[in-house]
Amino acid sequence: MDNLVKLEGGIPGFDNIINGFIDNNIRYYTIQFFKKTGADTFAPEGTGVLVHIFNVFCVFTASHVIENLEDKNLLYFRYGPEKYISSSGIIRVSDYKISKNHPDIAYIILEKEVIEQLGKIGLKFLKQNKVLPFHKGLQVTQYAIYGFPTDFVKIENDIMINGGNLFIGPMANDKPYTYYNYSKDTHFIMPYTNPRNISTNEKTETRPIYGMSGSGLWFISVTKILDEYTYDYHLIGIMNEFKTHGKYQIIVGNKINLITDQLFADISES
Repeated sequence: MDNLVKLEGGIPGFDNIINGFIDNNIRYYTIQFFKKTGADTFAPEGTGVLVHIFNVFCVFTASHVIENLEDKNLLYFRYGPEKYISSSGIIRVSDYKISKNHPDIAYIILEKEVIEQLGKIGLKFLKQNKVLPFHKGLQVTQYAIYGFPTDFVKIENDIMINGGNLFIGPMANDKPYTYYNYSKDTHFIMPYTNPRNISTNEKTETRPIYGMSGSGLWFISVTKILDEYTYDYHLIGIMNEFKTHGKYQIIVGNKINLITDQLFADISES
């Protein structure tokens, strides 16, 4: 990431660049979990990011999204209008209940059948070189969160259609880290701003956000070579908490290296 540029003043059209990365890249790595609510009915439950790393195909998410999988409360992925497949595989969740600041991270190493079905509908797995560990947050508007709220659902011709939400913003200053006792070594905090409906690019009202836990936090980098700017995207975190009430309205996530380090250690021991 040589020649990295900080856009303190911003540049015209940068939001459109971020939207372009979401539409053309990031949304294909982002997947929605569903829970079974009846014999043939399902409801949205959370979000995850598909990643191919250390020669395994995974979904990264928050622990509280999938913590009950081991109790046979299965979650599913959708791979067609009325087609669902169990999100089965090797599961690892963190013991986030130790304290409110303990990492809330999880992964599933997916089974071959799941990988194949997701590929058939155009979903992709993020390559390892697009995962950026140990990123230090900047107070510049070069960060994006994309996921699926549970209430962004409409029914058309008896088919459930789910919309995505997009947050764009900077990292928070030190005050919410201090107030809520979060460490910058393990957590990212962004100010809560009104999310955008990705299909319309319009901001929505401020409200509690359910279902976006497990969303990816993406850094949109800007590189200047001579007089030309180039842009790129990297996964730097997984979001796990949306505080819409209290002294600070914030979005909280864990750094991606907490998941990748745990995954690498688990693979090395197996």
